[in-house]
Amino acid sequence: MASGTEDEFDPLADPEERRVIYSVLDSFALSAEGKAERAACYDPVLEALRAEFSHIPDPDKGELHVLVPGAGLGRLVMGICCVGFSVEGNEISYHQLMASNMILNDITRAEQYPLYPWALSSSNHVSRADQLQGVMIPDVHPAAALEEASIGKRMHASERMSMSAGDFCVVYKNAENSGVYNAVTTVFFIDTAPNLIAYIETIRNSNGRAQDQGIAEPGSMELTDDEVVALVERFGFKIEKHEVGKIATGYIQDPRSMLMNIYRPSFWVARKQ
Repeated sequence: MASGTEDEFDPLADPEERRVIYSVLDSFALSAEGKAERAACYDPVLEALRAEFSHIPDPDKGELHVLVPGAGLGRLVMGICCVGFSVEGNEISYHQLMASNMILNDITRAEQYPLYPWALSSSNHVSRADQLQGVMIPDVHPAAALEEASIGKRMHASERMSMSAGDFCVVYKNAENSGVYNAVTTVFFIDTAPNLIAYIETIRNSNGRAQDQGIAEPGSMELTDDEVVALVERFGFKIEKHEVGKIATGYIQDPRSMLMNIYRPSFWVARKQ
């Protein structure tokens, strides 16, 4: 943060900066410790993509383009790429973008760096050993995973995956991105919307099919799940699948903590009419 004159620099992050940095560190921890959370949140999305485009031979799935707004560190982006699709992640947070660039492009091996994600949280631990528990990140080597995902494909995985920076509604609501993507997939994203209608309109502009798995975090959205789905339908989508309560999952949390928050996400698939 700048302080005083342009030549002065305040090395101390403000509370909001610290909150975002902690969130990034927690996301890194999820890479190693969050296998169950990833399975609960990402697997339904990947299965829905496979089912929708099952008529396309696997070697040719790279011709299909998937957009992932709110991509964070890019783990879902990489997962979609690894099953054969071309995919673009979008993220507005420069903290997440810098971290994802490092983890996707600069890592030379799995478990390269130690991380102590819970060290600064002193509550709800069974023991101090739990608080100071280290994890090694990343749990997979992205370059090796993408190389393996390229076997038998017409297009190398490194050519099928990209990230963009900026506000989702600004970047993807323009004519240049109209109808470009075969699918838009999100996980724990719509609750970040300052204006949910703007999100829906941007998704509609970008593609012909939308998939979402998520839940409005308490206090962040006043609409009920039924109202969100009705709003999606009102803006020209047909809901083809809607499931609530079939999955129970945490969200970037210490699996050994004595305090566990559990979400029951709403998962839906919609097609633009």
